[in-house]
Amino acid sequence: MVQMAILYLEPTRTKKGKGGESMETRQFDHVCYWTERREEHVPLRNLKSGRIGYSFGCTYEGETIQVRLENGELDSWDRKDCTEVTTH
Repeated sequence: MVQMAILYLEPTRTKKGKGGESMETRQFDHVCYWTERREEHVPLRNLKSGRIGYSFGCTYEGETIQVRLENGELDSWDRKDCTEVTTH
């Protein structure tokens, strides 16, 4: 019988200024899954501008998320420039 070990590497966290943490690849995948497979709009905050947007699409090649801003405008944010909005 052959035994195999599965190695799981936790992604390193990166800080993006004092505004919060940038989105990790795993979080990006999670947001895109909820957006594209479950058709749910995930609330996100842009760490550079502070604006809030709701996901409606993802581009995996460029690691960007398409968002609809609170005022109805559309924008595209780089994965590293945004984070999920959470309520505490």
